[in-house]
Amino acid sequence: MGVEFCMGNALSNLIDEKRPELEALCRKHRVKTLEVFGSASDGRFDPRRSDLDFLVNSVPVEKVQIAPDYFGLLHDLEDLFLSSSSRRSPCANYEQVNLAACGDGAT
Repeated sequence: MGVEFCMGNALSNLIDEKRPELEALCRKHRVKTLEVFGSASDGRFDPRRSDLDFLVNSVPVEKVQIAPDYFGLLHDLEDLFLSSSSRRSPCANYEQVNLAACGDGAT
């Protein structure tokens, strides 16, 4: 399974820095593609105010696995990008990680 990341230039350094962790999370939660969208993809991203928006396309799984994979990925992305004490990243002021699903990942 290959993992593909699509994003605007505003986050490319941060994504590159965390690429090994992101790839591991994608494998763990059966993600085919993980894309950044919103302000991060169109040049309006402001690390002091913007949240992180991800679009996820999962590989087909049994219906009972959809929720655990989706919410597991969401929580793991929050842990990766937001600090545990303030739920904010030490390198930026992200307030929130958002996750949207696309496609039909159920078999």
